[in-house]
Amino acid sequence: MEDKRRLIKETLEKPDKILEDDFNESIKYFYKFYKHSKKPKRYLCVVINYLNGDGFVLTAHFMRSIK
Repeated sequence: MEDKRRLIKETLEKPDKILEDDFNESIKYFYKFYKHSKKPKRYLCVVINYLNGDGFVLTAHFMRSIK
């Protein structure tokens, strides 16, 4: 589990791409490509919701590509 926290932190600090949600401007998607991942899903997506100036993680999961 600690490895997952490290990857989430790295994705938030140095994302390859950040996208905004089409319907909710307080939600952002942070993506980072991990080429050494053994899984076919190599992009880590961390979804953040910003509320009153603070952000918190809604979810984090690996994906095949950026959507």
